[in-house]
Amino acid sequence: MKNIYTLLVFMLGYGVLYSQENPNNSGSNNDCLKMVAEQGVTISKQKDTIKALAKVVLRLQKDSMDFHKENAKLKEEVASLDKKSLKNENINLKDSIVRLNDTMKRYKETLRTERSAQKERDNEKYQKGEQFIINKIAETYSGNDFEQLIKMRQNPIGRDLDLIGSSNKNLNDLNVFFSAKNVLNERYDKKRVDESRANLTKLPQTQSVKVMDDALKYYVYCFEELKKVVVEIIEIDKHETAREYEEIQKLKREKIIGRLADYIFNYRFSFEKYPYLANIVTEILDRKYSDPDADISDLLESL
Repeated sequence: MKNIYTLLVFMLGYGVLYSQENPNNSGSNNDCLKMVAEQGVTISKQKDTIKALAKVVLRLQKDSMDFHKENAKLKEEVASLDKKSLKNENINLKDSIVRLNDTMKRYKETLRTERSAQKERDNEKYQKGEQFIINKIAETYSGNDFEQLIKMRQNPIGRDLDLIGSSNKNLNDLNVFFSAKNVLNERYDKKRVDESRANLTKLPQTQSVKVMDDALKYYVYCFEELKKVVVEIIEIDKHETAREYEEIQKLKREKIIGRLADYIFNYRFSFEKYPYLANIVTEILDRKYSDPDADISDLLESL
């Protein structure tokens, strides 16, 4: 500012001297001095503005430095707080896991104890119920005569025999009877037939036992005769072919069915007594009724 004033004084003095030396240019000099004075004032104002701005900049720089310091300090505090918080949370989590594991162990132990106790209770109930049923089954076999038991029990009795055991005579006799009956469900076997008939003689000779013995006795005749019938039908197929001719089909069908009818009538064949042979007879009828030329040679292998 001092320099500006010095410049103004110098310029004014120079102007006065110049105007004295050149009186004709006094008006122009005054204008020049006036312009210089105005520029000096303007420069002074700009200097003041610059100083004010400089102060603002310095204050902003100081504020920025303070801000960065506070920010750094805050970051350090946050980092420290996060580590401490995480550490505390980790400790709490570990404690929770330990407590949870202890709770689970106690729960599993309680559950295991309860299951074991329940299993014992269930076994006890089952044993009591099983014994009750066994006693009832045993009473059924002991409280009826043998003929009634045969008519009551149409199915194998292996399950009841396993439950009650061999101490019940009626049950053992029934097992012998139904074992003999099962022989008629199989291909004829002389050894098994003879063994079954021998066993039947040890049973009470009721009506059902006698009928079963007769069925076993005549099984061989029914078996062998059916084999002959099948051979005869195969021979008919070799020499007679009906093909698509309806009249010939009818004649051949009647011839085959007639031969089976003779077998059933002459041997008083019973489908109920001889289930194994009955299946073969039924199969022949089914095939030949649908197609008189149908092959039945595979059935001969079953006889």
